Amino acid sequence: MERGAVPRLEHVRDEILVVSLQGEYDMSNANMVDEALDSAFAAGSTAILDLRDVTFIDSLIMGVIAKARLRAIASGGAHRLAVVVTPNSNTERVLHVGLDHYIDIFHDLHAALTAMSAESDSAVEAHAWFARSRRSRPSPADPASNPPETHGEPPDGSPRNDANQ
Repeated sequence: MERGAVPRLEHVRDEILVVSLQGEYDMSNANMVDEALDSAFAAGSTAILDLRDVTFIDSLIMGVIAKARLRAIASGGAHRLAVVVTPNSNTERVLHVGLDHYIDIFHDLHAALTAMSAESDSAVEAHAWFARSRRSRPSPADPASNPPETHGEPPDGSPRNDANQ
């Protein structure tokens, strides 16, 4: 089994870092991938995970990628993640089975860079909107923000049928 090399971080554009992997990645080196993605997010707003030279990933690596995606979502637009794979590779098939429609997958680095750069302005605006909306939310202690209790009645107002409970 050809162990994966240490992930390589490369700052390619303003706020965009590429994390490049080579070889095989599994439970023995998943922490290196996680740390590399953490470092990329800490140094910029966008991480592009380049898996074109990866020959094997297991479910732990998919979990690391999913965790990075959650980190990007939780940032309210401040961080973004894209993944680059070789078309029709085993890595692409594994990602499509486990993370299809959850991550942005590209077949070449240029396409990922173009897409992430184009989203840059809208992502900054989205982050600003998210931050403003969080500040303007009513507090849980505010009675106006809490819906009245229904005491088990269906939300449409129809009578409750205990026979079906």
